[in-house]
Amino acid sequence: MTPAEYAALIAPLPPGQCRVALALAVGPRAPTYPELAAGLGLHVGTVYRHLDRIRAHHPEVYAAIMARRGELLARRRTQDLTRERVRRHRWRKRHGEEVRAMVARMLARSPRTLARLLRGHVD
Repeated sequence: MTPAEYAALIAPLPPGQCRVALALAVGPRAPTYPELAAGLGLHVGTVYRHLDRIRAHHPEVYAAIMARRGELLARRRTQDLTRERVRRHRWRKRHGEEVRAMVARMLARSPRTLARLLRGHVD
């Protein structure tokens, strides 16, 4: 859906509902509802109430908003997973040898000492 089509779709909404609908579906990242509320200067309950009214009185608009939000959330999730993979890779690269050495030291202990260590009874 193009921005012009989206604007035409939300045009019949009251101003408050229109602001929430626009903020939910426009932008590079899907904001969480608390982020959206803070950005608009509203209480999060007001955001939920506007969405509830849109769903009740304009179901086709609500469906379009949620479809667009789903696309943005999928993109956000992909970006988050990519960022986490990069972070994990960097951590392993930086700490991998330390962890391997620590595990080797633990495995070199007797099974009884290892069990106590895992329970937190050995220094």
